[in-house]
Amino acid sequence: MGLLMGGKAVLCLVVVLVVGITAVVEKTREDHDQRRYVFSRNRTDTRHNTDKKHPVGHGPAKHRVVSNVSHFHEATQFQNPMRKLNRSSSSHRPHRYGGSIQIGPGFNIQISNDMDFDFGEDERWWKGPNVCFRNETRDEPMKGSTEIRSSDDLWKVMHHRLMVSHVCDDTGTAYKCTTTRGVNGKVTTSVKIYECCHGYERREDEPGCAKAYETTDLLSTLERLNATEMLEALRMSGVARIVNRENYTLFAPINDAFEKYRKEETNANVVKITPELVNLAKNMDDIIVGQLVKGFVETADVEDEQLVHTELQSADIRINKYNINRKKLMTANCVPMVTKDVQATNGIVHLVQDLLPTVTQSVDHLVSRNPQLMQLNRVMKSLQLNDEGQYTLFAPTNSAFEDLKPGLKDKILKGHRCGIEILRQHLLPNVICSAVTENRALTKNVLDRYVTLSRSAGKLMVNDAEIVQSDIMGTNGVVHIIDKVLIPEDAGDILDAADRTGTKRFLELVESAGLSHKLQNLNNFTMFLPNDKAIKALPSDTLKSLSNNVDQLEQLIDYHVVPGRIKYRGLANDMQLPTLGGKKNILVKSYYSFPFSRYSVKTVQCSPIVQADVNSCGDMVHIVSKVLLPPVGDVLDVLASNPEFTKLMSLIQAHHLEDLFKPDSAFTLFAPTNKAFDSLSAEAFDKLGKDHDKLESILKSHMISDYLCCAGVFENAFPFSSREVNLDGWIVAVENSGRVSYGHVPVASCDNTATNGVVHGIDKFVPAALSRYGIVQPATPWRRFFGRLSFDDIFDYLD
Repeated sequence: MGLLMGGKAVLCLVVVLVVGITAVVEKTREDHDQRRYVFSRNRTDTRHNTDKKHPVGHGPAKHRVVSNVSHFHEATQFQNPMRKLNRSSSSHRPHRYGGSIQIGPGFNIQISNDMDFDFGEDERWWKGPNVCFRNETRDEPMKGSTEIRSSDDLWKVMHHRLMVSHVCDDTGTAYKCTTTRGVNGKVTTSVKIYECCHGYERREDEPGCAKAYETTDLLSTLERLNATEMLEALRMSGVARIVNRENYTLFAPINDAFEKYRKEETNANVVKITPELVNLAKNMDDIIVGQLVKGFVETADVEDEQLVHTELQSADIRINKYNINRKKLMTANCVPMVTKDVQATNGIVHLVQDLLPTVTQSVDHLVSRNPQLMQLNRVMKSLQLNDEGQYTLFAPTNSAFEDLKPGLKDKILKGHRCGIEILRQHLLPNVICSAVTENRALTKNVLDRYVTLSRSAGKLMVNDAEIVQSDIMGTNGVVHIIDKVLIPEDAGDILDAADRTGTKRFLELVESAGLSHKLQNLNNFTMFLPNDKAIKALPSDTLKSLSNNVDQLEQLIDYHVVPGRIKYRGLANDMQLPTLGGKKNILVKSYYSFPFSRYSVKTVQCSPIVQADVNSCGDMVHIVSKVLLPPVGDVLDVLASNPEFTKLMSLIQAHHLEDLFKPDSAFTLFAPTNKAFDSLSAEAFDKLGKDHDKLESILKSHMISDYLCCAGVFENAFPFSSREVNLDGWIVAVENSGRVSYGHVPVASCDNTATNGVVHGIDKFVPAALSRYGIVQPATPWRRFFGRLSFDDIFDYLD
């Protein structure tokens, strides 16, 4: 026995290990494919890091300027026709992943997945010559740490939680490993960086940094890079003298950028003020100073969405990093960097494609100062942008708002909840620059919904709107001006939802009666919308009456509408929903098949919900397969109002059995119709009408103490077909073999709802009920023999 238990334990351990390793590998490959890393750290002022490089090969050391990280976000771009765009600084080169979790004290479980996965080159270039190493460490408090003190305050116990994560990233010019270790309420982050020593560069397919070059000062380096326009601008502005005396990182525009600026400046009063000129400083001196950052800032020193401070007061440069089809793109204030990390004796040069806009205003201020965006400015406060954020705002023009339907425009401009959601459709939680989109891309907005970016025939599009002005940089993000409001599919009103879901007959009925405005003006309601099949199933005289009687149709519409936006999962069993009319409620029922709940359905007034959670602007729509008709009253009222039950009602009244149909809780009556009475022999009818007690028992045999709609009876094969205990205390079969039956008698009419239950009409009495009380003789010898022993229900089951 012990050997058997030991074998089981070993087998369980093997299974756990296999599952764990498989999960780690799959997670690692997923992380590698998506390049998804999240760094969350509070932004502080730029500081100097005086730790010197430690040469792994050889070469001089130098000082560095490092700024803290704000946030790191993700967008996705997919291959043809959809390319995948990853916000990351990783590439296809080898990566190292790992992590561990330890729970204690006393009971320790440790899972370690510290292992190497090489998905690219086998050569680890940072192990070669002329590679320098530096290490940066910082301590932060751990979120969620707790302290417990004893009653005598002689000792304290810190909640012991050890968490270790290890992520490495090869940028091509540097190899960076970040290890985060959290224990006893403190998080220690260690960053190790391997990079070419000063004066060395990498050569493709060679280990280390084999290419040596002579470093010169910043001005000479600019001349070597053919950035002559920037060099001339530095000299003319007098900034060149400052640059030669201290260490700087210079974001130097290429020559074509200056030519472009001069043309725009010259033609500004003749043609129009471009967005570039609006964001650029008014004089060249400020522009030049806005390209300078104090100290050494290499690409390995900055993270995505990081702000670095320039020498121009209150003007920062936002760095963004993207991976596009395994190619890297870095931008500075949304201007692509074409050459990075060129070392000089007193700094670093990054060549950029254009002059960097001088950024001093937030996204809100940019919108408020632009006359094209006056309508948007009226509702900007509802977006609640954080000054420290990193947003992308697709800003619709005034004319875009004018093109909207009047009702939808009012909902947006008046701050309607649905209107605010439409606005948030235009907001991304991270900065996406126009240079990122080459063909077609997807990225998520703050509502966690995808928007599509595309570039074709010289046009840059977001969904179906054209971006007419791009890359207007703010201190907390970027603005792209678009010519249409981005309307999500579910932003329309209930009539739009009806059209979208194909419930056109109901739509025609509403429009013909002139009641469209009633549904369009609903706000924060749920509607149970009948589909075309439900309208078609209505009797022709009922449909004609509704078409000709507007008041009657309006009352029917009101009965399909309940206050509040209620999702399908919020519809609980036996829930009573007040309607817009306010007179009668809607009953919700939930049904599940046995066993394993293979089938399930929710009904409202016995009408199955066939399509749930169709969103409209401010409201919720559920599609139902039957028109909801308000009950005429209780079960007796339903029987009295239906000519099919006149003989049943006569017997009930003659024997004063009305109280039988007024129990404390809802019930279901399988009511014999006039046809059921006509099918009885004269002798059986006479027996039934003369014996009060037998009549009461037989009627109880046709009742169950639950509100059972026909939709709640599922097609289940023996032995899982449904059984219910009737009010007479014996078991009866309730089945569905394409048609619902009770005691093997088919239901002729379903779901006549009442305030205290539901009535289903049957054209025969349940045979077992009649034979049990001697109204008729059992049909078989076995039944005649055992009938007096009250076993009829068992043989009814076996039949």
